[in-house]
Amino acid sequence: MQSWFQKYRHALWFLLFGVLSAFYFVSQHLGLRYHVVHLPLDDWLPFWPGFIVFYVLWYFYVPVCMLWACFRARDVFYRQVAALFSGAFVCAAVFVLYPTSAAGPGLARALCRLIYANDAPVNVFPSLHCYEALVMHLATFRMPPLRARKRLRLASAVLAILICLSTLLV
Repeated sequence: MQSWFQKYRHALWFLLFGVLSAFYFVSQHLGLRYHVVHLPLDDWLPFWPGFIVFYVLWYFYVPVCMLWACFRARDVFYRQVAALFSGAFVCAAVFVLYPTSAAGPGLARALCRLIYANDAPVNVFPSLHCYEALVMHLATFRMPPLRARKRLRLASAVLAILICLSTLLV
């Protein structure tokens, strides 16, 4: 067991996920005055509850990509960690210095209500969903051996795009 911990000591970086997640959820309850992010384009975007599926897939996409890299390609994992956590810290700073919320229609589906109850539509800019989906796609699927797997890269790109669209359409 000790040799496993020595070999995968870098996996301890996953603990930072807990710290960042805790900060994100605590920041929603600091009593900050939120600035509503609304553009005229928002009025033209439809509310598509079905896109909540891709929003939820983000919760699996990021850790699965990181776990793969952690145990298969340590150099990729370090790139993921550097990009993911540096960007997440910048986002966290923005969330406190310029807290934002989304204006939009009421919730139409049970899954949307569940997600909004646990991940309130605040701290919407910059989008951690979009940033982290892009980081996972670029860091994970531009590195060997996944670079040669075109279908997997394409699926990752499509999923990253759908995750980004979900932040607009839900």
